Amino acid sequence: MLALALTADLTGVTDLSPVDTEDDPYFFTFKVQCTSCRETHPNWVNVSRFDSTEVSGSRGEANFVWKCKACKRESTASIKAPAAAYHHASPPTRQNIVEFDCRGLEFMEFKADGEWKAKGIESGTSFGGIDLQEGEWFDYDEKAGEEITHIHSGASHSSATSIMDAVDGTEHYEKSSTEPPPSLLTIVLDTNPHAWALLLDTLTLTQAVANLLVFINAHLAFNNANKVAVIASHIHRAEFLYPPPSTPSTTNNTTSSPPQPNGLDTHMPDAPSTAPQPPSLPRSNTTHPTDDANIYRPFSQIASTLFASLSALLARTTPSALASTPTTALAGALTLALTYTNKQSLLLAPSHPPSTASLPSAPALNARILVLAVSTASPAQYIPFMNALFAAQRLRIPIDVLALAGASSFLQQAADATGGTYVSLSSPAASGTPPPPHGLLPTLLLAFLPDATARAHLVAPTQASVDFRAACFCHRRVVDVGFVCSICLSIFCEPPEGAVCLTCGTHLRVGRYGARPAVVGRRKKRKEKGREGGGGVR
Repeated sequence: MLALALTADLTGVTDLSPVDTEDDPYFFTFKVQCTSCRETHPNWVNVSRFDSTEVSGSRGEANFVWKCKACKRESTASIKAPAAAYHHASPPTRQNIVEFDCRGLEFMEFKADGEWKAKGIESGTSFGGIDLQEGEWFDYDEKAGEEITHIHSGASHSSATSIMDAVDGTEHYEKSSTEPPPSLLTIVLDTNPHAWALLLDTLTLTQAVANLLVFINAHLAFNNANKVAVIASHIHRAEFLYPPPSTPSTTNNTTSSPPQPNGLDTHMPDAPSTAPQPPSLPRSNTTHPTDDANIYRPFSQIASTLFASLSALLARTTPSALASTPTTALAGALTLALTYTNKQSLLLAPSHPPSTASLPSAPALNARILVLAVSTASPAQYIPFMNALFAAQRLRIPIDVLALAGASSFLQQAADATGGTYVSLSSPAASGTPPPPHGLLPTLLLAFLPDATARAHLVAPTQASVDFRAACFCHRRVVDVGFVCSICLSIFCEPPEGAVCLTCGTHLRVGRYGARPAVVGRRKKRKEKGREGGGGVR
């Protein structure tokens, strides 16, 4: 049960309430968040007690029905009773004006749209058409003979809070600054078919994903606000496996909400009901796998979505695409991870800063990236890869790497530069062959489950040595010794043609590089007279 609390400084008026009739209904405007996956809808949504929408599965009706785009869970909210009037009080007090019966969602932020009404304290004059969007309202009461009737509303501090929670909106935000921030784990899964084919005898992709799901569930179990995202680093492209991206097909198969006032867009698409099921979750004739009572709902949703997205990705991979390149778009996957992290940080940033300046400002999101690699990055991706590395270093986002096969110098540099953890499961004696599958899950749980805050109190595994070799800008070859432009720091395996930098156009001075060295003959040593034969007779 949620309640909308209002704090208003009333002068000369009382009984402040929204104009809410069947002919002129009032739409309460909120930002809505899913309590299952903590995904916040980007648009404002409207709720009216005169609107009713049928709930799926013949579970009755509700004033507001919403299906989350991330976890596909349907949530409802209903207004329990007409809005109560806010009574004059000196000093102003916090009063609940309307209650909501919310199932699976929370209203995070309130905007006072629409018309409000009030009446004079002494004269009883009715005032209508009150607009509280600016937070203040002034008028003249002729019966009372007062020059100014003043309302200063606390709309900026109004919040939808639990009835059992006795703190107001300001204390709510101040309290959240002392709580640990949620942790976002973005996993980059290397789905290179060439590399997984080489590991088929020891570790299959299905086994790796099954171990990865246990690791994801453990991460989500630490905190209800924790988030996770999985990105596939595939050949020629990188795309999200979870949460799945919205497509035009899912947008057309929707149940649109009734038109909203003020031109607000509350279009929320439903998920297709014919999504393929994962191998570990068999299809039931009566129950969808995500509705199984024996499985925690968020875990089941992630598993079904991840397997379905991965199966669709592999089904779209053509033999011609496999033959064109042996590597994956690792740089593009890291770029997607950084953009998703930035988006989630903006959504979780507090819209109401704490009023007490002495309180420490905690980060809105504790983010990190985990790369599960089975192949090395192509030297052709060196420049975009280093751009993503420097961006993660600037944002203080550690990049962890678990190498199941091979040893990528670029990933070693990424883990070292961002303060992440690099662990290689490949066996040197077996020429890069990974250990049995049961070694994957303990490594994930012991080495990569603690976030950056917890690692400050632990001894994290580190790599003994880092391969700092770079790829040249001219031929995209990894070089040990090269030539560096003194202006833009571009690296070349050999002096460029015309001694001109290919990046910035600076004329380079290479001296006598490439000239044939002059051959100097060996100087003969002169022998002193009288020392031959061991001496002579005078």
